[in-house]
Amino acid sequence: MEKKAKPVYENIVKVLRSLFNKYLDLKHSFEHLVGDYNRLQQRYASLDQAYERVKGENKELKTVADDYDALCLSQGKHK
Repeated sequence: MEKKAKPVYENIVKVLRSLFNKYLDLKHSFEHLVGDYNRLQQRYASLDQAYERVKGENKELKTVADDYDALCLSQGKHK
């Protein structure tokens, strides 16, 4: 019985090693993807902050432009 079982065990060990190596590859890929995702989240957050800052500056500049247009209209000057 032991002679017949040895090749089966060897095959099982080969399959288990192969599965474990695939697991390690997947784990490494997953960790890499998590790192990429976290970097993208940080980058998106900084872009979002920059967008909000520019949007606020744009609002301020529109107010100044509207005031200037109103002044020009009151003085009879047209664009």
